[in-house]
Amino acid sequence: MKTQCARRMDGRRGASAVELALLLAFVLAPLTAAVVDFGQILHAQYVITRAAREGAMASIRGQDPVSTVNAYIQDAGLDLANATVGVTGAGGAGGTPASVTVTYSCEDMALIPWEGVSDGLTSLSSTATARN
Repeated sequence: MKTQCARRMDGRRGASAVELALLLAFVLAPLTAAVVDFGQILHAQYVITRAAREGAMASIRGQDPVSTVNAYIQDAGLDLANATVGVTGAGGAGGTPASVTVTYSCEDMALIPWEGVSDGLTSLSSTATARN
């Protein structure tokens, strides 16, 4: 036969299990999803920054900057359909700047819809400039 103290402890263990389940469902799961989203967006920003730099360097070497940027983005595992590449000043006279701008939409890759939170988390942009 259980004592009165032991019966109280059984009830507390059940309450602790319910509290843990609620904590996991409503706090830790969204927090984990937010960390994963942030990591994916940070990686995408790094990739498009490097792609813009590679495109600017390709344009001053006389290569096609758009195909260089697209190859870099595709090799990094990002979707080319979400990327837009703009080039100005490619193939200009010596000493003139060549600029490559890459814009990438992150709306399809996020687990949490960030549209209402921050516009900077849905569309990323990077510009690189090099001299011809």
